[in-house]
Amino acid sequence: SVQQAQNDLRIMNDCKNLVSTTVKPDVFFGRLNLMVEKGEHLQQLEKYISFSGASPTAALNEIKQNYQEAVKQFLVRYFSDTFEKAEAMKTEKGKQNKYIKFYESLQEYYCYMTEDHKDYIEGKYKAYTRH
Repeated sequence: SVQQAQNDLRIMNDCKNLVSTTVKPDVFFGRLNLMVEKGEHLQQLEKYISFSGASPTAALNEIKQNYQEAVKQFLVRYFSDTFEKAEAMKTEKGKQNKYIKFYESLQEYYCYMTEDHKDYIEGKYKAYTRH
């Protein structure tokens, strides 16, 4: 239905904003994958509904092509946020805990990442923690 399509488009726009600003792994990956899911749903409606602007197929292809770049940008943003928070900590243990949390919070999302992304995370973890 047209209403469902409008709802999906609204959700996709919300997701797009969150994906490009959040520093929370669960929000980032949840919304990125929801955006793909809604794009696939809209693609199925394409036969029945005319869309203004980019077609759902074009939009979905763009999301899929940019998926790993979005992950990379998120990781850099998340690490930068972690680094700022760690540097503000008074104790060495507090600092270490921020980096450990960064590392551990990303483990369950490795299935969505390339080897380069995993290397980035591992590298930051090793560089900023004593293990």
